[in-house]
Amino acid sequence: EAAHSAPAPPELSFACPAPGCGATFAAAASLDAHYRAAHRNACGRCGRVLPTARLLELHVHEAHDAFFAAMAARGRSVFRCLVDGCGEAFASAAERGAHAREAHLYAAEAVAAFEATTRAPRTKRGGGARRGGRNAGHGADRPSLGGRGGGRGRGRGH
Repeated sequence: EAAHSAPAPPELSFACPAPGCGATFAAAASLDAHYRAAHRNACGRCGRVLPTARLLELHVHEAHDAFFAAMAARGRSVFRCLVDGCGEAFASAAERGAHAREAHLYAAEAVAAFEATTRAPRTKRGGGARRGGRNAGHGADRPSLGGRGGGRGRGRGH
């Protein structure tokens, strides 16, 4: 007499819906955490992941927008504050960084982490880091921007 055992129940698998990802998870909560960390605020041009929609918007302008680059080259105040709700804009990323540190108490490392998302990494072909371009920066950088408050600055940069 052959012993028959009941077939094992099928294991549930939750697949990431992001195109090209292919990650699968045993629990829906794990898929949700993965999606938020790896895809929610991902740049459609270079794939970098930013922690907020605001920072993704700024990244897209600063890293991939030719008009932004032209205005920045002319010294226009196009570098908008990193804090959602702050209306300040500056002529340079350095001025914006000083504002974020002074007015919003951002750590210098947090400002630098965002600034790194707007520059392409050095390539093997000898080209230095350059702003913008179609292949500007691949990777899943997630700067931790733990600034406090969302109040307006001191009127600098207008």
